[in-house]
Amino acid sequence: MTARLAGNLPERVFDFGCGYVGLTSLEGCPKHVERDFTCASNKLESLVGGPEFVGGKYDCTYNPLTTLDGIANTIEGILLLSWSENLPMLKILKYNFRISGNFAVQNLMKKYIDQRPLRQAIIQCQKELIDAGFVGNAHL
Repeated sequence: MTARLAGNLPERVFDFGCGYVGLTSLEGCPKHVERDFTCASNKLESLVGGPEFVGGKYDCTYNPLTTLDGIANTIEGILLLSWSENLPMLKILKYNFRISGNFAVQNLMKKYIDQRPLRQAIIQCQKELIDAGFVGNAHL
């Protein structure tokens, strides 16, 4: 069964929380969240349909994510997510982030935040993730 958000939500909101309700899709989410967005503890495998802009914290922890497709283009606060062995994580290097569940991956990746050019940082981080045995995380 697919659990989705109710229709007719506004495009812009101050805060938006849809955590802990068993969602399998973010389709229908507001596109602009001025402050914090939480979709934690659902059944999301991707972030498709979620907001494009989050002005504060973006919390997608405790979801069985298999991809970060659909993640906001802009997250001005911190991105919170849970580690998964096969979750491609190189996309998050452009954000301030915290990874729960694997401090080794978090600490390795944190070295590359704000490094420019971003493409070079991604390639270096990818190599280091692979060398450390985190092959499943070493993808965009």
